[in-house]
Amino acid sequence: MSTTQSSGGTRRFPSRGRRYPAALAIEARSLADAGWTWWQIQQIFHKREFEVSKDTIRKWIDPAHAERRREQTAQANYRYNAANARFRFGANANAEPYKAAFVDALRAQQVPATSIAKVMRVVFDEPWDLRRVRQHLDAQAAETTA
Repeated sequence: MSTTQSSGGTRRFPSRGRRYPAALAIEARSLADAGWTWWQIQQIFHKREFEVSKDTIRKWIDPAHAERRREQTAQANYRYNAANARFRFGANANAEPYKAAFVDALRAQQVPATSIAKVMRVVFDEPWDLRRVRQHLDAQAAETTA
């Protein structure tokens, strides 16, 4: 783990995804078990030139708080990912044969043509209207019967 020295001599860690020595967390737990509050523990670490946030100390000393924070983080990540959903396909995703195969796969799952058109618009961000989907499906049906 790398640390840097600031002009004041306080050890600072990266602002996101901080990593502290494991001994610090163990010491925080033992101090909390001895009756010290998170604020007092933070002051002790500060005197020893470690800037540890209140939330980090609380996660170390209170398993229920740590679980709540994990759940909050997971929910925030879920909301972010849902709001920024982008479907990622391989390099061939924009090729017409790939799109046609995608339509065929949806139809094989008995998805109605109207729904296939909507899915194509969402997934591929292009106007596959109902007429185009039906033309493709009719062509596929003609090939299989011939």
